[in-house]
Amino acid sequence: MPDEPKVPIEVGGPIQETLSETSAAANPVEQEILELERQLTARRAEQRKSVEMALGFEQPQPGSQATAPPPPPVPNTLQPEQVKADIEKLSGVEKNQQLKSLVDLAFAKGVAHATEVVRNLDNPYLMDEFHDTLIDEFHKKLVDEGKLEEI
Repeated sequence: MPDEPKVPIEVGGPIQETLSETSAAANPVEQEILELERQLTARRAEQRKSVEMALGFEQPQPGSQATAPPPPPVPNTLQPEQVKADIEKLSGVEKNQQLKSLVDLAFAKGVAHATEVVRNLDNPYLMDEFHDTLIDEFHKKLVDEGKLEEI
């Protein structure tokens, strides 16, 4: 394919004037967009900080001594007898009651125990609903305790 002839562009011509007018007209809009982006960035940093504080991952302040994070909690060893007993209790119950009981189990005996119970019930729908409900309950609890802001 042959090269197309190159046409020089005039600096200061009608195209240049149109571009200057467009950038001048868009300048207040661009400034507003930049200001909104700055506000969004500040809001995200504030949210991130509140979540880190709620989870215990505070960042050290400049000039202060950094402390080691607390050791992770010792995993709760699951007792197969308790898991089987809870499975038997929940197997004949209606789905809504199973869901409520599983959330109560998560708060009483731990998430690992409740997860093992729902896994052994062999119901993917119930497991998905349990996950969604548990996340909502934990979020509500963190908001109630003031560790998270309501969004």
